[in-house]
Amino acid sequence: MIGTKISRCGSTNNLGNKSGIKLTSRFSVPGTTFHNSYRILLLCVLLSLIFSPGVNSQQVELPFENIPVGEGIPTAVNYILQDRIGYLWFASNSGLYKYDGYNFWSYKHDVSDTTSIIDNSLLTLYEDKTGILWIGTWLGLEKFDQTKSAFTHFTPNPSGTGNDASNNVWTICEDRYGVLWVGTGDGLYKFDKAMGKFTSLRYDSTDPGSIADTEFGSIYQDKEGSLWFGTQAGFDKYDFETNKFIHYWNDYTNRSESWTVASKHRINTIFEDDIGILWLGTNGGLVEFNPKEGKFFTYLFNPGNSLNRITSICQDLSTNSLWVAAHEYLFLTVNRRSLVVTAQKEIVFTMSAQELYGLGQIPSLKR
Repeated sequence: MIGTKISRCGSTNNLGNKSGIKLTSRFSVPGTTFHNSYRILLLCVLLSLIFSPGVNSQQVELPFENIPVGEGIPTAVNYILQDRIGYLWFASNSGLYKYDGYNFWSYKHDVSDTTSIIDNSLLTLYEDKTGILWIGTWLGLEKFDQTKSAFTHFTPNPSGTGNDASNNVWTICEDRYGVLWVGTGDGLYKFDKAMGKFTSLRYDSTDPGSIADTEFGSIYQDKEGSLWFGTQAGFDKYDFETNKFIHYWNDYTNRSESWTVASKHRINTIFEDDIGILWLGTNGGLVEFNPKEGKFFTYLFNPGNSLNRITSICQDLSTNSLWVAAHEYLFLTVNRRSLVVTAQKEIVFTMSAQELYGLGQIPSLKR
């Protein structure tokens, strides 16, 4: 399987080198440092690569770089990852893409090549401790060998046919022992990388120590090595000593509801900041959790709307501010120290259908 180079000035379909070529980039290795315009690309690219921007009169000067659709990824991007070298990887609805700061490289399914990626519609990305790239798809888990540009396919539930929810891989995380935890649309799996085998862990109504639900939005390992799980029924932590799950913050009535239902217990993403606070992106707002105190606080960016869906959270390393991607909005800065956000201004991007049509400021979030 050969990656295809998509040049910002043109394109070619034959690299003549199965393992790819080394390109001049804006990254310094090791100790990767982005050009200023790329510091926030991880968050804005979901917008800038897909939508046509229309900025209102209240512009805010931020170093965004717009990459036209014809020069980037011609479809929706579902997940972005920066690897240890500094390359950006994009899981899209039209395949896997790598970006070196100048050019894109695409990897797509080829029916005549068993080493190509199994599907072009991708859900998530994860780089393990050894530098291996793992991809979550609608049809299972993919392992990418970058030296050979070859993909190996793994199916969590082989008995599931077609687009079975138990093979829809939404989230991946490696624990301190090197085991991959794979969260799907219907079940949690532990994956032994050496053996290439899955072990299923499911919700069991007769076992209070089982996982709270079978549908997963996020799995996250904090700085202390604890493993946290965001499901449609709440927030769990895995106890490695007892092999049981501890239920921290749950609403079990959500099990029978659609994932899109507005609920602060529907967890889409988990992020730990520099002071050890866990931030949960939910369908019912931004949730702050202090593990030491066991306290939860919820922030609503749109109090008048029942849906306050947060999809992604990231911290600016230079300012320690948080970037929060929400349904129709992108927020910059939350005053975490005092738990007050009204003292800060939130930079907002609003979208309608497939258009980014506004850039403005929202005075505050409501807690």
